[in-house]
Amino acid sequence: METSAEHQVYARAVWIVLDLATGAGLDVEAICEGLSFDPRSVRRMKKVAWDEYAMLVERAEEVAGGAENVSAIARREYYRGAPELKALAGLVVSPKTLYRFIFEVLDPILFPPVAWSFEDLGTNRIRLTARTRPGVRPCGAVMRATTAPIEVLPCVIGLPPAAVDAQVDATCSVWTVTLPEAKRLRNAGRTLSLGALSRVLNAVVLGSDEANMSATLFAQGGAREERLELASQKWQLSRRQTEVLAILADGKTNKEIGAHVGCAEATVEQHVTQILERAGCPTRTILIARFWTEL
Repeated sequence: METSAEHQVYARAVWIVLDLATGAGLDVEAICEGLSFDPRSVRRMKKVAWDEYAMLVERAEEVAGGAENVSAIARREYYRGAPELKALAGLVVSPKTLYRFIFEVLDPILFPPVAWSFEDLGTNRIRLTARTRPGVRPCGAVMRATTAPIEVLPCVIGLPPAAVDAQVDATCSVWTVTLPEAKRLRNAGRTLSLGALSRVLNAVVLGSDEANMSATLFAQGGAREERLELASQKWQLSRRQTEVLAILADGKTNKEIGAHVGCAEATVEQHVTQILERAGCPTRTILIARFWTEL
């Protein structure tokens, strides 16, 4: 029986686990034993079943000698598994924006079986929550393995690790994070542009750097014209809305979209609002993410 999209994760998530395991000298063949993929074949896959991903992480924890060893590996090697995140180092971004991007945009795309949320607690504190959706197999190993990346995430933009109070459970976990000071970052409060977020998102999800991202998108069947046609049909967009989406998908502003299609910014905003409603997306960033990864 075919696994539903709600019970699958992007194969990129499996690559990250295997790359971390390889860097730590673990036996990746043993970790994949009995699963429907091996360390080589999974590189040709787009998605895998959540149940198999959960078993993979449980195996990795066992082979590593326990959750503490997995955490140590993740703290030391995390960006070996997702080197594309280093693209953020060249952008000016606050720690809160970085965590919001990961928990509200990237993780929901990579891991649909888990509901992720971000809460701003003011000043330098945030709360992150992950909850397995109804009908999804709980996995404590996945939740435990999430803590270390949360701690070291600020390191990608040149800051010290965050202090994390973790309340980890197999079905619902909560991390209260005290963020490091961002005084060393120039204009640290600046928000990442949609274009920059989209490029990093595509690179991480599809497993490519910005230099070869376009080729990867086309190799994944992601030709712009095909995606626009699918989006227009799936979301029941008008011709003008499809024209707006074509430019919005590159992270352009309303002013830039208006100049391209020949209408006022207020009119563009109306079109964007309607597109968001029809696509069922709460934000422009999530819309862009779904356009490039889910159609």
